Amino acid sequence: MVDFIIFILLSTGVGYGVVRLAPWRSSTHFYCLAWPLALALGPFILGLCTILTLVVFGGVSPHIHLRYLALGLLVVAFLLATKKSRWRKADRPAEIRKFSDWLLVSIFLLCVVDVIFLAAKLPLAENDALEYGLVGRAIYDARSLSVYPLLDTSASASGFFAPWTHPPLYSSLIYVAYALQGSAEIAGWMKLIAPWFMLSAAAGVIGMGRLQGVRTAWLAGILFIGVPLLAIGSENAAIDALPVAGMVLLMLSLVGLERKNWLTPIYIGLLVGLGLWTHSQVILYLPIVVVVLFATGGVANWKISLRVVSLALVVVLIVAGYPYLHNMEIYGVPISDNPEVFSLPSLDWAGYFRYTRSIYNWGTRLQYGLLKGLVAVHNYGFVFWLGGLAFVYLIFTGMLGRWLKDVRYMRSMDEGDGFLLVSLAVLVIYHAGVLASMLIGTDLMIKNDRYFLVVTPPIALLAASGIARVIHSCSMSLYAQAGINLRSGALVAVVAVLLIGHACAFLLYGNLAQWAQLLDIRRPESSMSLEISMRKDPLANLNGIKIAQNMHAYISPEALVLAIRPADMYYARRKMVSYLDPIMVPMYGCKDARQLFEQLHKSGVGYIQVPDYFIPPVNNSALMDLISDPRLTVLVQDAKFSQLYALKSLPIADFNEVESSKIDLSALPWREYPRIGVGGPAFALQGEFSRTVQLPATSESHSSLLAKSYSHILEVGDGDSNGLLEGNIEQLVHVIPGKEYVINLDVEGEGFNKVLVWMREPNVERWSGPYFAGDFVLSPQIPSLMFKRRMRMPEGVQLMRIGIERYGISRLTLKKAFLTRLPD
Repeated sequence: MVDFIIFILLSTGVGYGVVRLAPWRSSTHFYCLAWPLALALGPFILGLCTILTLVVFGGVSPHIHLRYLALGLLVVAFLLATKKSRWRKADRPAEIRKFSDWLLVSIFLLCVVDVIFLAAKLPLAENDALEYGLVGRAIYDARSLSVYPLLDTSASASGFFAPWTHPPLYSSLIYVAYALQGSAEIAGWMKLIAPWFMLSAAAGVIGMGRLQGVRTAWLAGILFIGVPLLAIGSENAAIDALPVAGMVLLMLSLVGLERKNWLTPIYIGLLVGLGLWTHSQVILYLPIVVVVLFATGGVANWKISLRVVSLALVVVLIVAGYPYLHNMEIYGVPISDNPEVFSLPSLDWAGYFRYTRSIYNWGTRLQYGLLKGLVAVHNYGFVFWLGGLAFVYLIFTGMLGRWLKDVRYMRSMDEGDGFLLVSLAVLVIYHAGVLASMLIGTDLMIKNDRYFLVVTPPIALLAASGIARVIHSCSMSLYAQAGINLRSGALVAVVAVLLIGHACAFLLYGNLAQWAQLLDIRRPESSMSLEISMRKDPLANLNGIKIAQNMHAYISPEALVLAIRPADMYYARRKMVSYLDPIMVPMYGCKDARQLFEQLHKSGVGYIQVPDYFIPPVNNSALMDLISDPRLTVLVQDAKFSQLYALKSLPIADFNEVESSKIDLSALPWREYPRIGVGGPAFALQGEFSRTVQLPATSESHSSLLAKSYSHILEVGDGDSNGLLEGNIEQLVHVIPGKEYVINLDVEGEGFNKVLVWMREPNVERWSGPYFAGDFVLSPQIPSLMFKRRMRMPEGVQLMRIGIERYGISRLTLKKAFLTRLPD
């Protein structure tokens, strides 16, 4: 822990040495922004220095790398400390004095403690974090960046294939974390990298808000850190906080630096260039910084803006050009998100992304693209609603009009409201880019909700400024004993409700699931109180990871595992073949399961790891038939549909037909009912909203309004509409404990569907579940499918229900359904 803190202090010290020499607009800007910018720069400096160390001294031991890294930071910090700064005496703005301001500070610090605690205690479980952990482990084993990106699967012990075009900043910092702890077997300090970026970015947001006042500063910090998706990502070691911190660097450079100084383009280029090392999506910052420089520089100063833009872009190219030029050398493009497997027409990835992300038509693309921040409250809370309200308030108070009248010189950039101008400009330009991308027919900027997090710093600042102005206006009215009129009272009420809603969204979506992983909550008897304790093993309920952890017990060291969720293999001591590996491309073209069986054997694959969800390489290839065929595979492990299969070793010619028995589910009544919800929680609308149907059955939905927020479940085996079993024995699906079954669903239509399973033991009142048993997408390219999912019935279970959940705009025809019991 001490070593990690020392590197944080060293890199932050270097950051302060850099920013104290910057050409600030005024002493007030220096006082408010210098330390926040130094804090924001800290992780970037450590990351870039690590990259340089790995490149220059590649191959030496991690301990030597750490010594070189520490020595380099110390030398740079010393050299910068010898330089004189003209900002030693600053005109300090108002300090924290009021109780209400201390309350805001306390709330912010409480959120900080919450994020850090969860980040430290939660195990790595999310897909992206585990994959970055695997890449960092490969760099640690090689002691060099020569293995990045992971295109040569023989170069790493895991066999992970990662054709990323993201610059290696995060992966290099993971290497430092592994080096500090002396091992890459556990995540350790890696889990604190994302919170470091998030909190340093929060410091930058607070610093910019400080230009207007203490209340604006801490409100902005609370709104920023309380964005649920950003908090979840930081707590789970996702990369999202890195590009967000890059946006904060961009904004700080535009808000705080004097444009006429010759050093300004160098600083802007340096800060934007550092941001470009975080993620390939950050290449979008280049047009943003260019347009914002001109928009906030004033028409009369266009020559200055042109000079700053030109020189800044040159510096950006020098600082951050290498990873993108390297991508050009490898892939032929600077950024890409299209591995060879993604380009296979037979797998229909385009249809998969379109329907799973509810991007069907212009209506849904506008909702989940341009208006994403307003619609997806489970991801962003109500910060975009508050920002929109603040924008309207600025219009009605005339401030926006004053800025527009001053378009010639933009004098407001030298005032406390300069950060608002930059925030508005960034938001307008980013949303204009989203709209433009939609008009040209690409969903690149809207397909991932996490990409939208980069605009949380400006929207948090805009929202906080508006709230602070509303509170100040109402306080002045009360002080003047004029009272609050109806309009002002309504505005205050709306702001209060949205703030409470944002806090609830943070607690519900950004904390509840994370704390549930750590806490064991039990009630031994109904008459006893709840018992709450910390879980000894937070990974115990993550079935896919538990299977990976135990692979060494039933897989030989030489065996290869085809991984449908490669991330879980972070915990396995066996080598994988990722479903994205180019060697899988011809296999996805196999006509039947037996041909695929032969090809996998020739490639050395002996096992197949399958999560509880399916993806196109499973559904739209022979792989689904292969894993459900007992003549070809053995179900080694099954933990609530997280599964491990072994390929049988007998030659194809020696396989005999397997006799099995079928339960015809088509003869039973099926029931359909809607579900309504946002994000995780959803509520079933049964009773008068449900209907009973016989197969073949067709149902469809056409409404584009909030299509992600509703679904319809078609299920069988629940007894009657009230879920009661008495008198409805003939409607139940009876199973034998410990036996293997295959669910078969003959479907056609269009849209995204999930298959759900509920289970019940005798003399137990409630069903357990639902458990995800896979999913499938039907599209014009693949309009029909015979869905298959194999499972082993847990001991004690004698009844099951099967359901298909149909999402959003969709059409589903279930033609036939049957449950096949496999022989022993």
